[in-house]
Amino acid sequence: MDVGSLVSRRENISALFPAETTPSAKYKDLSSQFPAGRKVCGDGNCFYRAVCFAHLESVLHHPRALQSFKDKIIQSGKVLTSAGFDESSFSHHQDTVK
Repeated sequence: MDVGSLVSRRENISALFPAETTPSAKYKDLSSQFPAGRKVCGDGNCFYRAVCFAHLESVLHHPRALQSFKDKIIQSGKVLTSAGFDESSFSHHQDTVK
């Protein structure tokens, strides 16, 4: 993964496992279900980042689902502001979907 990157580029699933002379059952199971994967920076938000990134990837090719995702991101700003969060902490991220 590139330095400073939060989510890596897609990699073949075999890149996520060390070279094995005999592939393990876990490797066989994962490689049969997922041809590729991404590494995510393990910083305490990694689970949420991975789930959100996977969801975003899944809606990119579905215009209505993508618009719904964008609407929810924009709406979340209003919720965060009403909960007392400083708008400067999330407005940049919202601007990327507008």
